[in-house]
Amino acid sequence: MTTISESNVLLRSDIPLPAGFKVATDEFHHGWNRMRSGGAGRLDKKIKARGWSFTRTPGGTLRSGVGKTAQEAIGSALCQALAEMDEDSHAVEIGQMQVTSYPWFFVARVRVEPYRIQPVEVHESTMAATAARSANPSGLYPQFGNTMPLLRG
Repeated sequence: MTTISESNVLLRSDIPLPAGFKVATDEFHHGWNRMRSGGAGRLDKKIKARGWSFTRTPGGTLRSGVGKTAQEAIGSALCQALAEMDEDSHAVEIGQMQVTSYPWFFVARVRVEPYRIQPVEVHESTMAATAARSANPSGLYPQFGNTMPLLRG
């Protein structure tokens, strides 16, 4: 079994990735692979460099698992968490992990945070609006820079 630790990223095996983008992975569990090196930050930089987005989505979960070893307990907790991920979750980052040892078994609590990987769609109208806002910030807040009227009692 692959050693799992905090900050590891698990990717769905069938997700679309940018053309020519390769990630070194190890098989983890039914349709999920573990990235061999780097965390979510490194993956984010590589994906954004190719014009795609790596976005954290709502739906993080904390699950517990039991096993004969610490890694078995972590794997058990992760399998439960992965079963709850919806199809739009292309990757998960393993957050906090806590492993407790008992005389004959281990209990692990693992938090995972889901991410979505997709191409960035930029429309000309969006680019024009962004350029206009950056050229004229008062357009966002027309009252900005105005003096407040004095209150008279």
